[in-house]
Amino acid sequence: MVRLVTVFGATGAQGGDVVKALLAGGKFKVRGVTRSVESEKAKKLASQGVEMVEANLDEPESLHKAIAGSYGVFLLTNFWDGMDADRETQQGKNAVDVCLEKGVKHLIFSGLENVQKMHAFAVDHFDSKGRVEDYIKEKAGSMIWTSVRIAGYFNNFLTLWKPKKQDDGSYVIDLAMEGKPMYGMDVEDFGECVASKIIFIAFVLIV
Repeated sequence: MVRLVTVFGATGAQGGDVVKALLAGGKFKVRGVTRSVESEKAKKLASQGVEMVEANLDEPESLHKAIAGSYGVFLLTNFWDGMDADRETQQGKNAVDVCLEKGVKHLIFSGLENVQKMHAFAVDHFDSKGRVEDYIKEKAGSMIWTSVRIAGYFNNFLTLWKPKKQDDGSYVIDLAMEGKPMYGMDVEDFGECVASKIIFIAFVLIV
């Protein structure tokens, strides 16, 4: 029987690339989670064979249908949607609880370090995800879980971090990292990272 992997944020950059990689591999059925199955992106994924379902991480009851029957779940939370660290942490916990209730075998979380815990100063968009990781560690039991921590997207230099033209004609990148190296990746490589981990657990470790 072909196993099912559910992907949160399926119409976004990270989740969309995970869906793309899983479809290309052909080893799993793919379910995509979105807040609106009527969006053009959702309809396009559905036309490619993805089972699209509506759910909201703020509403735990909506997650049951989205996660039921899943072998694996790729969980993505979004700090920047509201910029509320406590909300993001609760969203992650909501999904983790339902994964455990529904017997998910492998949870893959798009995580980050808990900087507050490690270094005693706050980096909200890291710490919120770090607290979700801490919760997974506490609650996981026999459920296998993976945190995929990625560097910043080089793609952001075309949008959020786009160089700004100055009055003298020069360009400035508005990042407080002068003299320091910056690691990054193309977001379109992200899906392969996640898909390879799911395949390894499912077909090499045979879980």
